[in-house]
Amino acid sequence: MQTIGKLAQTSAALWILNVWFNRFNKDTGYRGGDATNMKEEFATYGLPASSV
Repeated sequence: MQTIGKLAQTSAALWILNVWFNRFNKDTGYRGGDATNMKEEFATYGLPASSV
C-alpha cells in the first residue's frame, strides 16, 4: 500500500512540474477563463502577478 501512495505522490509532482516548466506559456484546454498562459490564468483567478 505504501508503494501505491509513493507512486501517486510522484505522479502528482511530475504532473505539476510539467505544467510549470513545459506548459507555462502554452495554451491548454485546462486554463481558467480565456487564459492562454499561466500568467493570464493567475490574473483570471485574481491572484497577484508576484505569485507567478
